[in-house]
Amino acid sequence: MSNTTKRAVSARKVIEDFLRCSGPSTFKGGKLSTRDDQAYKLALEYQAYLTLDLVSDRGSNSSRLIIPWLDAMVRCDVFELAVFLKSAVTLLRNYVDGDRYDYEHFKHVLRKDFSSCGDFLSPIKPEIVRFLAQPNRSDFAVINQFLSFMSRLSLRDADYSTDALEEYLATESRLMNLTHDYQLYRRLNLIIKDWFSAFTYEGFYPNHGNGSVATLTKKESSLRNKYQMLGSDALIDLFLSRLNLSFSDLSPLPYGKVERCCEVIFVPKSMTSFRTISKEPATLQYLQQGVWHQIDRFMRHHPILSRHIHIHDRSFNQRYAQRGSLDGSYATIDLSSASDSVSWVLAKSLFAGTPILDALFATRSTSALLPDGSKVLLRKFAPMGSALCFPIECIIFCAICELANRDSWRSHRQHDYVVFGDDLVIPLGQVSTTVDYLTRCGFLINRSKTFFNPHNPFRESCGGEYYLGSSVGPLRLSRKFSADRVGRHHPDSFQAAVDLANSGLAYGYLNLRSRVIRDLLELPECFVPKFSFDTRHLWSNSATNYHLRSIWFDWWQCHLSNYGEISSVEDPFERSPDDEAIRFFEWLRLTRDRPSLVFPDDRVSAVIGRKRSKLISVLDVVTSF
Repeated sequence: MSNTTKRAVSARKVIEDFLRCSGPSTFKGGKLSTRDDQAYKLALEYQAYLTLDLVSDRGSNSSRLIIPWLDAMVRCDVFELAVFLKSAVTLLRNYVDGDRYDYEHFKHVLRKDFSSCGDFLSPIKPEIVRFLAQPNRSDFAVINQFLSFMSRLSLRDADYSTDALEEYLATESRLMNLTHDYQLYRRLNLIIKDWFSAFTYEGFYPNHGNGSVATLTKKESSLRNKYQMLGSDALIDLFLSRLNLSFSDLSPLPYGKVERCCEVIFVPKSMTSFRTISKEPATLQYLQQGVWHQIDRFMRHHPILSRHIHIHDRSFNQRYAQRGSLDGSYATIDLSSASDSVSWVLAKSLFAGTPILDALFATRSTSALLPDGSKVLLRKFAPMGSALCFPIECIIFCAICELANRDSWRSHRQHDYVVFGDDLVIPLGQVSTTVDYLTRCGFLINRSKTFFNPHNPFRESCGGEYYLGSSVGPLRLSRKFSADRVGRHHPDSFQAAVDLANSGLAYGYLNLRSRVIRDLLELPECFVPKFSFDTRHLWSNSATNYHLRSIWFDWWQCHLSNYGEISSVEDPFERSPDDEAIRFFEWLRLTRDRPSLVFPDDRVSAVIGRKRSKLISVLDVVTSF
């Protein structure tokens, strides 16, 4: 065994022994719940292995770096750590060569958020010292990775409800008191009317989405239950009549009345923040999906919109951000609470005179039921959860960028820009005009994630992070990360572990990968994953799969092996007289655009029960290579 391997094995034992003996951590002064504490400790353990990978070229005793760091992280307040991580990443990404901090000043700036910042940064102190003295891509990538790995870790039992509710009501109040710049709105409206002058609803056909709907829990949100909850009202009937349709054409069952009230829920987004999600009424969600498909189809073939909005491909934003990082020619703009900041007045004003306005009226929730039981009138167009929230905000931001582009380059050729939700990448010369128009429309600029300084070589958009033109996007734990034991009772944890192990290989973090694979190999033999080229399994270009249980079959003259993988299954449910009508209606909907039935993949199965993931054991020929 080489000295490097011996050091790694020794460090692993020290890490596991230390965490096994550590006490519970705290959050805002109180103890974390058992499952949140387990998730946090497992995240620390994974970050410890990641750190071994990041500092592997130093050749020193790694455990001497890791244990003081682990001790400080176990004793610190988790909320303070999360705030510190955000501040540290912001400081790093906005650091330019002329700032000339030294390491002590860097710590001093951050210490007000986190007294243990020196302990946390100690494993990567040499990289920080070098970077502050002479900014460079390699040290930036290491520091960014170290600070970002746990940035999306969510705590399931942390109570965000009070803060979340206050922020939600504050946003509604801000929109209610917003001063509207109707002159600017009219200019934007002219652009959108021109773009959508040829828009039609030909081929309009709604469908249900995968998400939950109002009055139903996640487990109850099956396709059957959604169809049974359909209803209509005067606005919907008027909208459909203009399309030469009636609601009876779109429902397999008799229907009632729709109540235009969505349900607001708050879900963890990170260790310090939450995400606001709206569960739309089943009928409105059903129609929103149909309108969304029409808009999507139209934008894909539009000569202007297809250049600037790429809803199904983030790479356009990423390429422009990379170019901006390399030569400073493009800026990246991010907005705070963008979905909740699209006021109903703004949406009506900008889409006036277009065929889309009818659909916005017909498919919009007018009130929201909050978690405390109160009901509020919606001042926003649509919250996150509406199928029209994302495409409508894309169109609005695109119109703002287009107007700013025209106003900024009157005496020059127009420059390109791209929009993906609230991620905007625009030419550097139109930043001030774009920010001005966004602000006048009621949007808030997220200064910590907006980059336009020509001397700062960092840019970020749509998950792509670039420094001096090179990708420095870090590996992060998923927001769904948990300490749930990998196995049949937690199938999502199985696929999450496989994905993390594969990401570890892609980034070259082999200590982290081996730690994750160790948990997977402790599963019962029939559920152990196989190695293959397929990323659904553990990726390898030289798999032997000797670890799998193999059985010789004389009839086929080959070995068959058991391995585990995730499959989507339909939950059993109590049968209803409506089932066949719903299943046949859904089958007709799914096959209406199918040109032929030639290949096995052309077959369609109409599943009306709730789908869920299941860890299954597969018996198949497994190739070694």
